[in-house]
Amino acid sequence: MRRTALPPLAGLAGLALLVAVLLVALAGLAGLAACSTAPKRKTEVVERKERAAEYAVAGNARFARGDYRQALLLFRLALNENLAVDHQTGSAASYNSLGQAHLALGELEEAERYFREALRLAEKLSDARLQAQSSSNLAEIHLARGRTGQAEELLRAASAHLPAGDPGPEQAILLHNLGAVLKAQDRLPEALDFFRQALALNLRQERFEEAASNHYMIASVQSRQGDAAAALASLGEALRFDRLMERSLGIAKDLAAMGLLYRRQGEEAAALDSYRRSLQVYQSLSLVEEARRLLPALIELAERAGFAGEAQTYRRLAAEAADPAGRK
Repeated sequence: MRRTALPPLAGLAGLALLVAVLLVALAGLAGLAACSTAPKRKTEVVERKERAAEYAVAGNARFARGDYRQALLLFRLALNENLAVDHQTGSAASYNSLGQAHLALGELEEAERYFREALRLAEKLSDARLQAQSSSNLAEIHLARGRTGQAEELLRAASAHLPAGDPGPEQAILLHNLGAVLKAQDRLPEALDFFRQALALNLRQERFEEAASNHYMIASVQSRQGDAAAALASLGEALRFDRLMERSLGIAKDLAAMGLLYRRQGEEAAALDSYRRSLQVYQSLSLVEEARRLLPALIELAERAGFAGEAQTYRRLAAEAADPAGRK
C-alpha cells in the first residue's frame, strides 16, 4: 500500500485542534441517534482486510524467493487478520497460501489440511473460482502421493464448474496441473497438449509468471520424449519470462535444467556456464540446499575443462554445505 509522509506536528497544532473541534461539532449535528461505533467498526474491518492483503503480498514475495518458512509466518498473519473480521473468502485464500508453503517444504499432511479447509469454505460460499483454486491445490497433494487418478478426477470436475464464457486464470492453472498429472502417467502427448493450452491462455491474459512455468513443464515433456533441442528452446522461453518478471528462483531452476540438458548432450562448456549462473542465483537467495545439489556436476565439469582452482572452490563449498557447523 502506498503511504504519504505525515507533516511535522510543529506549526500544525492549531490547525489540528481546529479540525478536531469542527469534527466534534459536525458529529453532534449528525444526531445523537446515530450509532457512533458503526463507522469505527467499518474502519476496523477495512483496515484488517488491508493488513491481510499486505501480509499476503509480502508472503508471496518471500515464497517467490524460496523463503518458505518466512512465507508461512506472513501467511499466518494474513489468516489471523481475515479470521478476525470473518472474511471467509480471504480466509480461504490464506488457507491455500499456507498449504502451498507447506507443500513446497514437503510437509504434505499440513498442506492437505489447509487445502481441504480452503475447499470447504469455497464450497460453502459457492465460489466456483475459489473451488477451482482449492481443488487444483489438493490435486497437487494427490499427485505428490502418487494418486494420479484422484488428482485427474478432481481437476476435471473443477474445470467443468468454471464459468464457460469467462474461465479466468483458474482454467490455465487447472490445465497446467492436468498436464502434470498426465506427465506422471506417461501420457506425454496429452500432457504436452494441456501445457500448451495453459500457455496460450496465460499469454492471452499476460500472466507471464505462469507462462514461464508452462514453458518449463513443456521442456520437461520434450526432454522425456528425447527432443533435447526443443526442450532447450522451451527452457530459453521460460528463462526469458522469468527474467521479465524478475523471478530469481525460476531463473535458477531454468538455468539448472539447461545445464543438465547441455551436459547430457555433451556440450560441457555450455553446461558449466549454465550451472555456474544457476549457482550464483541460488547463492544470492541463500538457498544452500539447492546450491549444494549443483556442486557435484560443477566439480566434474570444472575439472574436465581444466579449471582446477574453480573445481577446488566447489569442493570447499560442498564441504561447508555438508558440515555447516565447521564453516568459518
